[in-house]
Amino acid sequence: MTTDFQFKKASDSGHWYTKEAQLIETLPGAKGQQVKPDIRHARKHDLCPGVTTIIKAADRPALTVYRERQVLLASLTLTRQPDETDDAWIDRIMQDSREHAIKAAERGSELHGYVERELTNSSSTHGHVIAVANELETIAPGCRLSWRSELPCVGDLGYATKSDLSVNRNGQRWVVDIKSKDGPLDELRLWDEHSQQLAATRYALATKEPEMIDAKCAILFLSRTDPQARIVVATDEQIQHGWECFKALAHYWQIKNKHKPTWSKVIYA
Repeated sequence: MTTDFQFKKASDSGHWYTKEAQLIETLPGAKGQQVKPDIRHARKHDLCPGVTTIIKAADRPALTVYRERQVLLASLTLTRQPDETDDAWIDRIMQDSREHAIKAAERGSELHGYVERELTNSSSTHGHVIAVANELETIAPGCRLSWRSELPCVGDLGYATKSDLSVNRNGQRWVVDIKSKDGPLDELRLWDEHSQQLAATRYALATKEPEMIDAKCAILFLSRTDPQARIVVATDEQIQHGWECFKALAHYWQIKNKHKPTWSKVIYA
């Protein structure tokens, strides 16, 4: 494989990965310039997609409703300008609705970063870090210094991802994914994509640490507006269902895109 790839810290955001879980940020294009990879480069360089890319192959009704609401809210706050065409007004509404999602994602990434950097610092005074540490203590007592963050891993079914948080110490094994939301953390629930992501991450971690295949899984919710954190533990049934759904989606994705990494195992014989 060419050494002209530019690597980036593993982050499952719809990019392409090597077999070693390196996220490819750019690679040489046809004219020698650096370009972002796409499915054509994946086929040429034997790259694999991330978990999020595979999960996106299925419809996500809750996300669709959220996006529709953002568009409707933006339309209520943006006044149509005199002589503004339908297309121009619609474009402004769509842009405004996207900006809300972008700001929310940026805030979530900021909080995620604090947790990653400071979780194992027992003297941290950051409100969200303290809240996260307290929640994690309820599921894995005494493991604060052992939690691993942003751990890249590859599933031998032809995908790669990262583990937001994981621990494998003294028989305590957990896989935790971090999600952020506005407002108080009440009426929390796990959606299908949560169990799919957790199951896929657990399987990928288990390729190097076989005992992790039986790890417990949970979603750690962070409030973007208050220093709060809440753990929601997935049941074994949810994880098993998520894994079967993810395998089916991975199989569908490979067929639809006519690409299966050469090192990938056959999902369905």
